[in-house]
Amino acid sequence: MPDITMCRGTYCFRAESCYRHTAEANPYMQSYFTDPPLDDNDECPYYWPIETHLKGKNDDKRKDSTQAR
Repeated sequence: MPDITMCRGTYCFRAESCYRHTAEANPYMQSYFTDPPLDDNDECPYYWPIETHLKGKNDDKRKDSTQAR
């Protein structure tokens, strides 16, 4: 479960490709943006592409496997 501020994706056209919207929320306590953090052009400065998040996880796994040798 992520330790991030999540987003409900309201009015965001990129919500389905954003990790902040699609991550599994902590069922006990999870922080969310109170309002969608969209600017005047409906862009989000906090947009976190899912691919970027997954790439980071894969990089960490590679580091762990090389350190174990």
